[in-house]
Amino acid sequence: MKINENQESIYSGFKSIGEEISGFYLGVLKIINDDTIPSRSYLIAHSAREIDGGIRDILAPKEEKEKKQKELSLEGELKNTKGHVASILVALDLPIDDSFAL
Repeated sequence: MKINENQESIYSGFKSIGEEISGFYLGVLKIINDDTIPSRSYLIAHSAREIDGGIRDILAPKEEKEKKQKELSLEGELKNTKGHVASILVALDLPIDDSFAL
C-alpha cells in the first residue's frame, strides 16, 4: 500500500505519540483501500474512536480530567458525555464556562 505525503506526515506524528495510535491509523489507511471489506465504515469508526481516546488520554491526564468532570453540570443526554467533555476541555486548556464547551 502506498500512502501520500500528507498521510505519511500524520502517520509520523502519531508514531511519535505511540505505536498503538499509529497502528490504528495505518490500519484505517489499509481498510480504506480495501473495498472487499463489507464492514469498512464500522472498522474505520472504531479505529477513529480509539485514536481519539488515545490522544485525549495523553493530552488530558486522568487527575485533571476527573477534577474538571466534577465541575461540569451537564443535563439530559449530555450528562452521559461528562468524561469526554472534560477530557476535551483539559486537552484544550479551556475552562468549563468557555463558549466552546457550551
